[in-house]
Amino acid sequence: MAAVRCELLALRGIGPETADAILLYAFGFPTFVVDAYTKRLLTRLGIDINMDYYSIKAYFESRLPADAALFNNFHALIVRHAKEHCRAKAVCEGCSLGHICAIHTNAV
Repeated sequence: MAAVRCELLALRGIGPETADAILLYAFGFPTFVVDAYTKRLLTRLGIDINMDYYSIKAYFESRLPADAALFNNFHALIVRHAKEHCRAKAVCEGCSLGHICAIHTNAV
């Protein structure tokens, strides 16, 4: 997988997020995709890590089994949650993570 990732990253216009998305979704390699939704969720949950791509990727990959289906589903759940609740302007009503969200807990 590492060799394929390097080849993808060598292509013009393909960065880490796109390379990992191709590896996960097209080839089924167990690699975690980090996007703006993931970063926003981590920030709102107060998870204190360096917010660069590779630190976030390592955060998830070190805590989850290396399983492509799991990474796919986990990322899909992050995207769904972010689209429904964790938008640029948060929609806190009905959010299942409200009890640990920095926005919600600071507002109370």
